[in-house]
Formats: sequence, C-alpha cells, structure tokens
Amino acid sequence: MSDTTATFRIRRRRSTGGTSVRRVPKWGLALGISALVVGTGSAADAGTVSRAPARSDAPALCRELPGDQDPAALPASTPTTVTTLHQVYRCILDHHYRGSRLDTRVLLRDAFAEFTVELQQRGLDRPEATLGGLTGHRDRDWASFATAYRGVLDALSADADLREILAGAVIRGMLGSLDDNHAAWDSRPTPPAETPTRYGYGILDASSGSKTPANIKDATPPLYVKLTVPGSPADEAGLLPGDIMVAVNGVPVATGGILNAGSLGALRPASGEDTLRLTVERPATGRTWTVEMRPEVITSGTTAATSVTLLPGDIAKVVLPSFYLPDVADDVLEEIAKLRETTELRGVVFDVRGNMGGRVEQTTELISSFVHGKLMSKDCDLDNHCTENRTDDSVPLLNLPLAVVTDGDCASACEDFVANVKYLGLGEVVGERTRGEASGLQVGYRLDNDTVLLLPRLYRTFAHGEQVDGIGVPVDHRVPLTAADVSDGRDPAVDKARELLASQE
Repeated sequence: MSDTTATFRIRRRRSTGGTSVRRVPKWGLALGISALVVGTGSAADAGTVSRAPARSDAPALCRELPGDQDPAALPASTPTTVTTLHQVYRCILDHHYRGSRLDTRVLLRDAFAEFTVELQQRGLDRPEATLGGLTGHRDRDWASFATAYRGVLDALSADADLREILAGAVIRGMLGSLDDNHAAWDSRPTPPAETPTRYGYGILDASSGSKTPANIKDATPPLYVKLTVPGSPADEAGLLPGDIMVAVNGVPVATGGILNAGSLGALRPASGEDTLRLTVERPATGRTWTVEMRPEVITSGTTAATSVTLLPGDIAKVVLPSFYLPDVADDVLEEIAKLRETTELRGVVFDVRGNMGGRVEQTTELISSFVHGKLMSKDCDLDNHCTENRTDDSVPLLNLPLAVVTDGDCASACEDFVANVKYLGLGEVVGERTRGEASGLQVGYRLDNDTVLLLPRLYRTFAHGEQVDGIGVPVDHRVPLTAADVSDGRDPAVDKARELLASQE
C-alpha cells in the first residue's frame, strides 16, 4: 500500500513538562472498575466526611511524585501494613477530586467487602470478619475498620504473602468504590527469589470487534486473533491475524452467540503440561482446521511500532500505538517534515486504534500542529473551578487536512487527541467510538511501602464542555474492522479516511 515507509526508534529524552504519571498497574488499569454508589450530597443525606483535625497517630501523608519520575525507578516495595492502608484511605480523601464528598462508610464498606471476598475465595472466611460502627466520621470510621481488619489478621496465619494479598484486596476495594477508571494502585511487588513461570500459547491479543471488554466473556463472537508472539506455539502453528477461533479442545467457543467461559479459560494454561487443540477458520480462504499446541514460557510480546508511511495519493499515514514516550510527537512531526521534502503531501491520517493513552503534552503538541489559539479542554473540581488547557502556539502549523482512525481501545490520552480533533472541527473521525475512559489526569502519590497510588485530582471536559468519560468520542463515519478484513489484509477505515482527505481538494 505504501511507497515510502519510515518506522523509527523513539529517542528517549527527559520530559520537561509537569505531566502526571501514567502507568498501567498489573491488575488492569483502563479495563474499568465495577460501578458502586458513593455519596455526593450533603452531610444529612450522604454521610459526608467529617473533617476532624488530624490525629497524632495518623500515618505520614502520601507524597506526590514529580511529574517526570517513573514509579518503576522507586526502590523495591516493602510490606503493605495497616499504616499503609490508612495512608491510602487518607490519600483518597485528600487528593481524589471527589474525596472531600465521599461517604467514608461506603468507601470502607467496599474495602471490607473486597477483603472478605478474598478470604472466601481462599477458604479463610472468619467469624471475626464483621464490620460495624461506621458513622461517616473520617477518623472514627477508620478506627472501626482497622480494628476489624486487625482482628481477622490476628486470627489467621502470619504468612507474609497472604497478608500482602489481603492488603491488596482492601486497596482494590477502596479504589473500586470510586468508580473511576484512572484511580489505581501500582503495587510493584518485591521481585520473588524465583520469578514465576508464565506459560502461554502466544496468542497475544484476541478481539471480537473494536472494543476489548474488561472481561473477555463479555465479548461478542466471532473471536479472532489480532496478534501472536513471534516464535510462540501459535506463531509456529501458522496462526495469522484474522483467524477466527471456532472451538477449543472440541468445545465451541460460542453457543447461541454467547462465548463459553470454559473454552476461553483453556487459552490460559496453568502449567506446561497442558495441551490445546484449537480449531480455527481463516476468512481469507474459508479453510477450517485444528492445530495442537503445547504451552511454552512466554517472555515477550509484540507491540506495534510508531511509524509514518506514505499512502497512495500522497497521504501521510501516522500509526500511533501510544502516547507514553516523552518525544513521540516531536518524532512524528520530524518524519512528516522529511516526507514533505520529497512529496507534496495532501493530508495526514492518524491511526490511533488500540492506543491506550500516555502523556497529554504529546497530544497537545500534535493538536497544536494543526490549530492555534484554541481552548482544548478544562480540568475542573466539583465546584467547577477549572484550569484551561490551550493549544501551544509555539508549535509550527502543518497546514494540512487530517483525519483520524480510532476504535474502542482508544482510551485516556488517546481520547484527548480524538476529542480535540472532533470537537475543534479539525478533521473527520473514522472507525468506531472510543473507549470512554478519560476521567482525569492521573497524579502519582508515593506510599510508605514505596508503591504508588494513582488518582485523578481533577476531572476533564473538552472545548465546549463535552463529556468523554464513560461515553467515548463518537465517530463521524462508522467503519468497523472485521475478522474478514484483517484476514484479507484490508483496512476499510484507513481507505475511508484517505477518501475523505482526497475529496477535500
């Protein structure tokens, strides 16, 4: 499809912006957190937190990480104690944008609920695991929770790993109570003496459409292969992107349009002794066959590279799999400039499908290369005190038309980029609605055990007050990517974007 391809290595330079830490914790940021009701009304009707003076036995305050500090550079984490849990509790109340209006009874109830679920799943439920005495008073509620929590720990084994797991459940419960897709805990557990072996077949990504659900059981058939790990059993078996998974070990992947949980579970082997018989259909040829695979240790994955290519019609295509690296915008603009040295470009297509976000200063730079003097978004507290985010008018304008191709796996900073293209009227948006996980910029807070709590301090709206969190950005032209498209090597969304740009002449 392309005459010229420039796939380049991103140079790592120190970021000078004050951006928030944006890391994906091991337990799954940007996959959503189950909704739970929290109090947001008055003290009379919602149990608003009482702001009593800090007690002398309160933990040290959580410390905000500098914007350019990577949590991975912190020392190895130490045990998560009751004091750490108290610190998380206070950090949420003090720094989350809804913290001052949270009902502590709901926050701690949900924390204790997750704690008891973990106990039950391990066959360790205790008669002491009862929570009471919550009144909506910040300090007294914590004291009641801590007493109940310690009572259960005292009745259990002193096993350090178990205590860490239970503490993690408490933190997940508190964060789940926020119903906020950008509130997370980067636990960075201390590396064990022997790294656990992770077996797999190398089917790195499977999708039934444009939006990968939090639970794959919620996907819609057909389920097809998107990527495989090079050299993995799936790769050696000849599986290709677009291959539809029909049956696992003789059991249909879907029955009556519903995915079978048992079949999906078999795709994740527990040991190297498992064997998988996978029946697949290749839409490009109509062939159906069965491959047999033994799992192997999977140590690496496959990720798309940031690239700039020249499409027919002198259209530049920019593939942006993420905005995490600090200079991705600079490098993209440099590559576009190189293309313009030899080609009279007629437009730019940005492909941000699967882009789960990153640094918003990178999206700002790219948007600013297409328009100046614009309000892009606002970061606000619950009293509607807002900070405006405007274009950086020092960025040279490209003076080119653009189109964006997106999907349901575009989240966070990616949605910031797509929302600005759409709501500032910069170009056409093609593909499928974005994910709707854009509650606000994360700020990292260092805890006493050298782990990091990630919380949005403000929530974000766009140029004219548009809400994206929980909704996503709608496309102007819906063009889904199907298994047949992938298998045949077609990309109708990019073709549509190119057609739209060509029609602007």
